[in-house]
Amino acid sequence: MTPEEALALVDIIIKPNYLNSIQELVLHPCWLGRTYQEISAISGYDPDYVRVIGSKLWQTLSISLDEKVTKHNFRAVLREQMRKPEFAALIEQNQAQDTQAAQTSNQGRTFPIPRQSPISKQRRGLSFPGNPLPLNSPLYIERSTVETNAYDAILKPGMLLRIKAPQKMGKTSLMIRVLSHAASQQMVTVRLNLRQADGEILTSLDRFLRWFCSNVIQQLQLDIQLENCWDDSLGSKISSTIFLQNYVLSSLNVPLVIALDEVDYLFEKKSLAGDFLPLLRLWHEESNNLDIWQNLRLIVVHCTEKYPLLDLNHSPFNVGVPIELMELEQPLCLELATRYRPFLATEVDLEEAFGQIHGLIGGHPYLLNMAFYHLAKGNVNVETLLQDAPTQMGIYKEHLRTHLVTVQQTPGLADALTTIVRANSPVHVNVLTAYRLYSLGLIKFVGNDVCPRCELYRQYFRYQLN
Repeated sequence: MTPEEALALVDIIIKPNYLNSIQELVLHPCWLGRTYQEISAISGYDPDYVRVIGSKLWQTLSISLDEKVTKHNFRAVLREQMRKPEFAALIEQNQAQDTQAAQTSNQGRTFPIPRQSPISKQRRGLSFPGNPLPLNSPLYIERSTVETNAYDAILKPGMLLRIKAPQKMGKTSLMIRVLSHAASQQMVTVRLNLRQADGEILTSLDRFLRWFCSNVIQQLQLDIQLENCWDDSLGSKISSTIFLQNYVLSSLNVPLVIALDEVDYLFEKKSLAGDFLPLLRLWHEESNNLDIWQNLRLIVVHCTEKYPLLDLNHSPFNVGVPIELMELEQPLCLELATRYRPFLATEVDLEEAFGQIHGLIGGHPYLLNMAFYHLAKGNVNVETLLQDAPTQMGIYKEHLRTHLVTVQQTPGLADALTTIVRANSPVHVNVLTAYRLYSLGLIKFVGNDVCPRCELYRQYFRYQLN
């Protein structure tokens, strides 16, 4: 019995309800024997949230089947149900329908979507854009060689992989896929979002490194007492290094991948960033001295490496392999538009709509997904979308207002952005200010000069900053 058959069977069992995308995201790896912690690492969702989704799913199945179903026995229960003729026949019928529907062609091309056929996805509806895309999302668009390069890099001993791009360009979605690839190659993974650290934890290096190491212990489910690994007389840098070398890497028979998301958050903590970021580089470079450190692979996800008080010669931002996410090229933008066709609630000429939308927002993934989402939902037509886009009435109003507040509250940004959006050609601004605006995703570089990232931003900020 395959995972796809199990998903189809559960859909039949819990009728008139059906599995949503999050439940499918949990059920599929559970069928393959993954722990909740592993599912969290590869999906990007919080471990407790994954555990709650799983618990509610087992409860739903228990009620539907009138027998106790748990994570430990659900495979045996489903296999028993599969032997019933009525279920087997229904699954064969559904799979035949899905296979036929999945052959959605565009200019002679076929886009196969595992299990999530256009019919079943249309029934389930779309998720609002803005969050990392799950592994099974048909809306994830691969950028030429980006994924291949990242997958190859993480397999190399002692690797430090840096994924960088402005906000909402798909960094975390790529990181999730790199972690999934690493797990498929028998590596163990740990994922940390630095914004999850409490404010008190960020007040000292010792507290932060204890939080870091505690997360490693918890996610790997290691039987280690951190206090037994920590020596205050040696300091937190050496204690954490000894912890990784003698207690973690030594106990694992496979490589360990630690992914750090939103590393930019540390830039606001000047002292902490000045201590922790060079430590990451030290761990990476230890692979040149001790073989055991070759089993540590680091992924650092950030918006920009430019920070005024950061010594790049001692930071992790000029070593390792950089993967920079750019805007989607026009053919990929068109492919994304095509991926939305099965979700359309009304008739929309996607090709014509694409040309007009691309002229306004370029290849920015988040802005494109927002446009196609609202068109697919029937919330707006193309004419209204384009007309209202740079105003307080448009689909981007929350996104634009958030950026406006940030720009107005940060010294120097408003004046610089005003200069940029008023100019008819790229202009030069202070380099640190430029990188701050770039990290927000509002501008792009043209050599040493800058210009608005897209026409939407030019129109909106030209009016609002007037």
